[in-house]
Amino acid sequence: MTAAATPERAGELLRLLGDPAQVVAELKQVRQSAEILSSDQPRLIDEHPQKWVALHAGTVIAEGDTLAELLATVDATNPESRSHILVRFIDRHQQTLIL
Repeated sequence: MTAAATPERAGELLRLLGDPAQVVAELKQVRQSAEILSSDQPRLIDEHPQKWVALHAGTVIAEGDTLAELLATVDATNPESRSHILVRFIDRHQQTLIL
């Protein structure tokens, strides 16, 4: 058994990560938000042009003109959600760079 696979190490990882079922549920919520950002972009551009938006579980939960304003709104409404959100600036004139 390698050092990474010891029962002690497994227990330490479980303590750091928490309940595996909860981790899976949180990852599903992040995936929902990521899918909205990638596949539903035209709707977001129409509803939140030139705004910062925060998504949680596939739903826009806050918007702001600046990142600081957005985070203040998130903190005021549900501070626990800050670690579980995706944030993006919705730019109507987004440029594609080819590197």
